[in-house]
Amino acid sequence: MSSPAEPAGDVVPPRSPCHVGIVTADIGRAMDVLAENFGVSWRSPSTVEHDYVVAAGIVRWPLTVCHSSGPIAFELLAGGPGTVWATDAITALHHYAFWTTDLPGEVAALQRKQWELELTVAGDEHAGPNGFAYLVRPGSARLELIARPPR
Repeated sequence: MSSPAEPAGDVVPPRSPCHVGIVTADIGRAMDVLAENFGVSWRSPSTVEHDYVVAAGIVRWPLTVCHSSGPIAFELLAGGPGTVWATDAITALHHYAFWTTDLPGEVAALQRKQWELELTVAGDEHAGPNGFAYLVRPGSARLELIARPPR
């Protein structure tokens, strides 16, 4: 998934998302539905378990994830009850994802615009965003910022 150059000092949006995150209660069925509706194909699902920083502190949640290839880039996510990925739906919009070369800077800029840091991967120091970050704001779709090293 390629990304256009990021304008200096710009904060998401306006650049194009790198993928759309979809949550599901049944990853196999969701893969079939999205393949039929959008003509995408899928890589094999994998399950990961990380420590995440959320408002309540640090949690360890398993997550099954699968990425599409085709005309639309989907990230399909299945998380257990109590996680930010929990749903009873076969497919439900979860987030719009954007690459960033300045994860801490963009998170801070969005927080100044009343976005709340919902989740990030716990780092060694458990301070600041690490790897990726979900940001939420009432009335807006959830954003995911994904760290990408500068080129």
